[in-house]
Amino acid sequence: MLKRDFIAKYIEELGKMLSKLLDIEYYKDAVSEFDYYFKEMLHSYYHINDEQLQVLLEEDEERDLFLLSFDMKNKNILAFAKAAHYYVEQGETEKARQILAIIERINRVNSDVFRFPTEEDTWVEKAIKELPSLN
Repeated sequence: MLKRDFIAKYIEELGKMLSKLLDIEYYKDAVSEFDYYFKEMLHSYYHINDEQLQVLLEEDEERDLFLLSFDMKNKNILAFAKAAHYYVEQGETEKARQILAIIERINRVNSDVFRFPTEEDTWVEKAIKELPSLN
């Protein structure tokens, strides 16, 4: 029970971090702020840096608790979509490709579970449609 409470609190904190990332706009001044918070999220919750994004494509029970959490699915997709745009703008297309694969992985999990569509679901659909094409 204590471990479950700890994990729930940790997921709640991840939600706050993701909200902070999503609130950062695409202004030049905010680029370094987004970079900082995204890297901080990767370090704090997934124990990786942005050079190790491919690790999130591998199954790992501890990391997947946060990455594939049903409650965090939309926020994770939105944050990683924003990161994909960021890396494309920075000319780091390989990182953007890895992030697109991470988004696909997140999107596949629990995709068969029906939920009534929310406004956030609409944002996610729009964000996915606007993802950069990296052919």
